[in-house]
Amino acid sequence: MIKGRTVNLQRLKIDDLPYIFKWRQDTELSRYYDELPINMPLEIEHEIRTRINSPNRLDLLIESKKGEAIGVVFLKNINWKDRNAELHAMVGEKDKKYIGFGAEALFLLLLHAFRQLNMHKIYGRVIEYAKESEALVKEVGFKKEAVFKKFIYQKGRYWDLYIYGLLNREFEDFLKSKKGRRYLKDSLYELENR
Repeated sequence: MIKGRTVNLQRLKIDDLPYIFKWRQDTELSRYYDELPINMPLEIEHEIRTRINSPNRLDLLIESKKGEAIGVVFLKNINWKDRNAELHAMVGEKDKKYIGFGAEALFLLLLHAFRQLNMHKIYGRVIEYAKESEALVKEVGFKKEAVFKKFIYQKGRYWDLYIYGLLNREFEDFLKSKKGRRYLKDSLYELENR
């Protein structure tokens, strides 16, 4: 478990299937991700079992301090040789958006990725119209590295896909900044080995 000030991150379990199923069926949420909604519980269960057992993924449930499941953050395509991974984050509970849970969860995952897993680089994808997602990755130091023009078809048209990246040394520089020090102080980062 990774403990923060307002959220904890726990390894995803099969017991979390109802939350994932609910969020993956939400067509409004799915617009922000380049995945199709999954409408079959067995498909999601298979996907979760595959994720849990993969050595190239780290899937974490975001929980409020009250123990409410509010979203997921995960690293996928972990390349242990080159020390990089792709980041995804989703606050699935709509009433928990814009409270800062997603920012803290993302920050905690980055701390874990760089300091515990010794990753060299974390990267992520943001769809052009997902302004909140773009603001979130910029908030913690990510830089836009590439644009795939008209790459995603959503809402009846094609949209650009942005690739954002963050190197370990850039994250360490961010932690030395006023904003980074505040995040670090506010996060109360604590890792429990289980």
